[in-house]
Amino acid sequence: MNLTTTARYDKHTTISGGGLNVADEQSYQALAVDTLGQRLGGVEAVARRVGGDPTQWQIREVGDGNLNLVFIVTGSTGSVVVKQALPYVRMVGESWPLPLYRAHFEYYALVRQAKRAPGVAPEVYHFDKPQALIVMEYLHPHVILRRKLISGERVAQLGEAIGEFCARTAFRGSELSMASPEKKGLFVVGCGIRPLSWARI
Repeated sequence: MNLTTTARYDKHTTISGGGLNVADEQSYQALAVDTLGQRLGGVEAVARRVGGDPTQWQIREVGDGNLNLVFIVTGSTGSVVVKQALPYVRMVGESWPLPLYRAHFEYYALVRQAKRAPGVAPEVYHFDKPQALIVMEYLHPHVILRRKLISGERVAQLGEAIGEFCARTAFRGSELSMASPEKKGLFVVGCGIRPLSWARI
């Protein structure tokens, strides 16, 4: 299991852009294998972990073709995964639009899960809201659980791991563990709502 710590997220994650709006939608550009290095080579959090000349990065598109673009980027130092939401259902096309802000929810879910159940979620290195993309840890040689289950492979302690994850994230994200103002603050931020002054309510 991938081991991470809460502090790593607060220290190393970088975020670009504010809340998504019409201007963000207009500036959005989907990534491609031949443009990714140029577009992300200048992001320090990415370049430091991949290493080398961005024009020499090895880039593979590995998405399943349903919703998102997913790339594995490898350089002289290491590898990262780049995931970008598309503004439509990929397997259908632009006739079935989807909101880009779903990447915002995925980012916050990954960060909160890592804090509440360390060692389970991949580390997030960079999040770009206007471009709806997340750069995260490449878990290798991990295998997608769905594939193991389809092949009939038995995964040791799977139920225990899932149960502990659900319990820790549910409890540590509830008012049984958090002060009420803190809980409400995380709720409005996670939902992309402008925070209110609770003292005035």
